[in-house]
Amino acid sequence: SFGALNGISATSSQTAVLTASAQNTAANLTHQIVVKSLAPTSSQYTDPVTTDTLSDGTFTINLGDGSTHDVQIDSTHNTLDGLVSYINGQDFGVTASVISDANGSRLALVSKTSGDAGNITITGNDTGLAFNSSAEGKNASLTIDGVPVSSATNTVTGAIQGITLNLTSAAPDSVVLLTVGPNTAGAKQAVNDFVSSYNTLIN
Repeated sequence: SFGALNGISATSSQTAVLTASAQNTAANLTHQIVVKSLAPTSSQYTDPVTTDTLSDGTFTINLGDGSTHDVQIDSTHNTLDGLVSYINGQDFGVTASVISDANGSRLALVSKTSGDAGNITITGNDTGLAFNSSAEGKNASLTIDGVPVSSATNTVTGAIQGITLNLTSAAPDSVVLLTVGPNTAGAKQAVNDFVSSYNTLIN
C-alpha cells in the first residue's frame, strides 16, 4: 500500500535498553536518549503468617495518588485466602495474593498502577500482620536530547511527536541513539507483496 511506502520507522541503537515505534507524523531526526531508571510497580508483603486465623483489626492501604483504603479483618475474612478474596473484590487499587514457601505463607499486595501514583504504603496497622516493602513505585526517569522526562509507565508517548518509546532496561551511563526515518524495509516488503499479488492475478 502507499501507506507502507510512505512509512516511518524508529530504530534504537540499543534495543536492550529501549525500542520504539513511529507514526507517519514523526520527523526524520536522530534523538539522544538516556534511560536513568524504569517505573517499577509498588508491592508490599507480610512476614510469614504462623496461625490459621488472623487477628481482628484494620490496616490502611495508601496509594501515591492520595487515595486511602481501610482493610478490616473480621470473622467474615480472617484467613489469608479469605482476606485475599476480600481485597480483590474491592476497588482498593491493588491485587492481593498468597505467596508460600518453606518459611510459610505471606500476604502480597501489588499496585495496579505503576510509577509514583501507584506507590503503596501501609499505615494504621493493628492486625498483627507485619508488612514489608519489596518495591517502591516511582516514575521512569530519562532524558531526551538533554531534556529531563518523567513517565508513570515504561511506555512513553507524547514526549517525541509521533513516537512511542518502550523502556526495557535502565542504563544511566549509556546514550541510546534513536534514528527516525523512512521505513525502507516496510516499503520493500510492500513492493514485494504487490509483485506477488500481481503475478498471482496474471497467472
